[in-house]
Amino acid sequence: MFLIICDKMSEYPKEFIRGITSPNHVVAPTLITADVFTFQQNHKREDGIIEESINWNDDGDAIDFTLQQKREDENYQFRGGVAVVPKEDVDRLMRKPITEDCLNYERLPLKTNKYHGNLLLDDKISKKSKQLLVTSLVVAVERIIPNRYCE
Repeated sequence: MFLIICDKMSEYPKEFIRGITSPNHVVAPTLITADVFTFQQNHKREDGIIEESINWNDDGDAIDFTLQQKREDENYQFRGGVAVVPKEDVDRLMRKPITEDCLNYERLPLKTNKYHGNLLLDDKISKKSKQLLVTSLVVAVERIIPNRYCE
């Protein structure tokens, strides 16, 4: 169970970025599939929290940085582009009963990515609530930016 700390909410930018690994996950200029927000079990920490990697849109370079991220094989990681989601929509979801107090986020910079963070989901959430949450995140996407580096 997470506690929502109001001071924390002001320490973050207004948006976060979620990379879209495949162009097949973009079904319309403003619509992605639920595959973009999967909260996979192999990303579960020892405390039962599942991490879903995001980048925080801290400045004018964050989106371009994310679009240029590469995998180990040197191919672009986010060939489908990026989805931009307002943080206020996640804040609103965090207060809804469907999330069962299981949703949060964090900033977790890496040596190679100062924008990095995670959406956090407690694994105790029911399957139905998780499905509703993922659908809500998909609907919250404000815009999709194609990866011009892959074209």
